[in-house]
Amino acid sequence: MSFTWFICFHKYLNGDCTYLVECLKVVAGINLVRNSLEHGTESVIINQSKTKIEIINSMSPHNSSGFGLGLMLVERLAKQLNWNYYLIRDNNQFRATLFVKY
Repeated sequence: MSFTWFICFHKYLNGDCTYLVECLKVVAGINLVRNSLEHGTESVIINQSKTKIEIINSMSPHNSSGFGLGLMLVERLAKQLNWNYYLIRDNNQFRATLFVKY
């Protein structure tokens, strides 16, 4: 991932902002998947279609580790880039949905 960031930053410095936005989409998606793998139980469902990324996983009722920094990063990216981001915790299930804009 660090090499990808190097390419993004280099292209950004050369005026190619579209590539930076593509990299931010990847970072947001990676953070959501990593979060579900670290804090979820059993399986992780990933749905992606055009501009929508959705991550669904069951939650452990005993897992309280972490500070939510990955989710906060995604939330801040979404706000800065005018994307829609929703988190739903219901019936021991966690659902993160991100609508990105091109």
